[in-house]
Amino acid sequence: MVRQGRLAFNSLKAVGKVDQTVSTRERRAFADDEICCLVECSPQYRRVPYLMSARTGLWHGELSQLLWGDIVLDEGNSHVRVRASISKNKKKARIPLIQESEILLAEFRPVSAGDADKVFVKGAPMCRTLRKDLEAADIPYVDGAGSCADFHSLRYTFNTWMQRKGFVPRVAQELMRHSDRRLTDKVYTDVNLLPLQQSMRNISQDAPLMHILMHICGKTCRNESRVVAIDQSSETTETSVTVGDRRELSQSDDLRVWWRWRESNPRPVILPRQRLRT
Repeated sequence: MVRQGRLAFNSLKAVGKVDQTVSTRERRAFADDEICCLVECSPQYRRVPYLMSARTGLWHGELSQLLWGDIVLDEGNSHVRVRASISKNKKKARIPLIQESEILLAEFRPVSAGDADKVFVKGAPMCRTLRKDLEAADIPYVDGAGSCADFHSLRYTFNTWMQRKGFVPRVAQELMRHSDRRLTDKVYTDVNLLPLQQSMRNISQDAPLMHILMHICGKTCRNESRVVAIDQSSETTETSVTVGDRRELSQSDDLRVWWRWRESNPRPVILPRQRLRT
């Protein structure tokens, strides 16, 4: 507008862009056992969209407008074609299907269904319906950390599941259909479900460092054995002496020799300095 001469200046020049990498709502991903319980406790016409979203990352609106012609069930090449007209980013996409989704969709498709018919006639389940299914599956809607598990959390689950399975980051970004990789790595990844402990424990041992540590541990154990032996020998050489108030104390021979040397070599008495008179 300024370049075309319609405005004298840009009043929005100082307004910054919205940071899309910051999540406005704390969501969490579903664990594998939670997905199994949700699928098992939900009716068939709801378990299919749950699993589809958790293993394809499709949005709620995309699932509601999905047609049977968009689903290709071909062994080894099954996939979902997301039309640009229903895609959130207005770009067509092709998302492969895992074997579990392929089997579930084959059983779910009616015999009389045509390619122009909707896959989910009633649409994808709403959030309140999901909460009922979560309650039936004994899955908390809000966990102890305050993170909720709504329908969009199934998309978080898909990305976190790919991260746990070792997908290449570029592949995960493409399947999530993100233009910015930071969305894939930061926002849509639930780090609480990542195998951090297992990954660290599976690292091969550093042979030189392990050799040094074993040497240090062995040397320390030998030193501790010597200390124990010295303590035991000192106990045998300790004698009972009597001090001025008739109390008996135990002293080793070395300690008594040191006391005799100290008494025969008294410290000189140091007098305080006197201030010089002027």
